[in-house]
Amino acid sequence: MKTPFKIKFRREIIGSSSKDILENFKVNFTKSYCDYVEILDETNLIVENDFIRLKPDLNFNLWVGIGRAKISIVENKDQNKKTVKYCIDFTRLTSVYIFLFVVFPFTFLIGKIRDLHVLLFISTIVISVGIIMHGITFLRHWSIFKRTILNGTEYLGDYDWKTIIKNKTNKELQDVIDGKRDLPEAISILAKKELENRKIGNESNKE
Repeated sequence: MKTPFKIKFRREIIGSSSKDILENFKVNFTKSYCDYVEILDETNLIVENDFIRLKPDLNFNLWVGIGRAKISIVENKDQNKKTVKYCIDFTRLTSVYIFLFVVFPFTFLIGKIRDLHVLLFISTIVISVGIIMHGITFLRHWSIFKRTILNGTEYLGDYDWKTIIKNKTNKELQDVIDGKRDLPEAISILAKKELENRKIGNESNKE
């Protein structure tokens, strides 16, 4: 079924295999609380979301109002380049704000409130919130698309993790290593190295 409201991102890359790219997107999309994600074949991945959703983050995620998304990879063997395309169907999100834009003024008219200024005020609020929500949604999807292309599943954010890890207690480091803190594998490796260095340092002090 074709829907009217979609946006597409694309980026050309060199070197990475299509399989690794799709696997990275699958991992990152799963972490972002989509409902279903599946790799269809060597160059395509789809995401589908239920109409009614309730996630652990109380739906404050990038999939609110997004029914379907797709990653497609177009390979150019001659130049060893690939174009990764990301298509997002945000028809649900737009439909909600179109519905509100129509319903609110209609409700006021039924209630015999004919003040044009009130109707304009309500309509302006609906339009403004809709534009902001669409903008946030597009930015969040562009962000996860770009991060996955550049960093795979190991996006660490703009943090000084080496200093953060050094300031943690041994128990906190062990929790990171055991996967109790829901951090990327790269952070677990840093925590493991730090804990090993501390043990070596303690043994040296004893001698």
